[in-house]
Amino acid sequence: DSLDIDIYKKLYLDFAVSSEQPFDIRYIGVGESDRNAGTVLPDRLTIRGRIDQLPLEDWLTQYKALFPEKQGTTKLSDFPDMDIAISQLDWSTWPARDIHLTGNTADSAYNLKLESSRANGVIVLPENRDNPVIVNMSSLTLPETGDDNAGQFDLNPGDLPPMTFSSKVLNNKYVRLKDVGFSIEPIQNGVQINSITFAAQDMIGLGHGSWTEVDTGKTESAFEFNIESIDLEDTFEDLGFSGSIKKGDGYANLILHWEGAPYDISAARLAGKGEVEIKKGSIKELDPGAGRLLALVNLNAITRRLSLDFKDVTNEGFTFDTIRGRIQLAEGGELTAKKVKIKSSAADIRISGSTNIIDKTYNQTVSVV
Repeated sequence: DSLDIDIYKKLYLDFAVSSEQPFDIRYIGVGESDRNAGTVLPDRLTIRGRIDQLPLEDWLTQYKALFPEKQGTTKLSDFPDMDIAISQLDWSTWPARDIHLTGNTADSAYNLKLESSRANGVIVLPENRDNPVIVNMSSLTLPETGDDNAGQFDLNPGDLPPMTFSSKVLNNKYVRLKDVGFSIEPIQNGVQINSITFAAQDMIGLGHGSWTEVDTGKTESAFEFNIESIDLEDTFEDLGFSGSIKKGDGYANLILHWEGAPYDISAARLAGKGEVEIKKGSIKELDPGAGRLLALVNLNAITRRLSLDFKDVTNEGFTFDTIRGRIQLAEGGELTAKKVKIKSSAADIRISGSTNIIDKTYNQTVSVV
């Protein structure tokens, strides 16, 4: 026997009724659904429909009430067959549009396919929990996290399974990267993030890190990156930055940490240190406020001061052989230059002092030899 419930043509529920399990829900139709009352019930939970606007948090609350989580006992048969189209997702941290979500079981795994304005790809959940979850995206825009959206996209690192991740294009509010990949391995109080790779025009980056719970409800991300570019001007442009370097190849080693999740980066909470080396380039004349990525010193001021005295300072900028130095970043945006040296045929320049990358203030000493 079966029981059909139609709620104002917005939500359609279909139950199998038996003495062993009085109400076994088999079908959820949302919005416009192709299910007709009285037809044969599917043999497993099926979700179908087309929705103009979905308030995600409210929907998840109702779904969890219908299907309480069975900790440690989830089977492939517990996952629904799914085919849902959503015009607009009502979620402030991830306002996706034109969403098409399908899910089915095949090859001892649950396969979830997502198409939308902010993410396109496939997630494979294996039946064997010792095997990693596979996330294979062609494009992904990360949630809009940060201080303004605190608490609206909360994950706990201890809840993450083993995972391999890849995305041809990865965006957040700061940068866009290509060919991103990493693996996740659970450890005590969190996860180890290994084999990180990412790229941009004329640039490749490698790294590793961790995301751990350091106190109740408080997590910390810590990473080390090695980044190399054979043309910094092209790299900055591809990343979406207005860079102050023309041409030049560069290398950087960065050790960074911040409170919160890896995807929740805030300049105010970011801290760490790094070593930078740039060869054979020039410092361009820039409009005020440009060159935010290379904010160690007021590079425009240097080129203006030197342009009265040296022949190799032209309208194309100040040509240099090398820039080498160490940087220290403290929470609050205070970036300190340590032993930064610019070597050129015109002059050797030594720079010390600090720049606040949030307030855009300078407190530096520049020595020209």
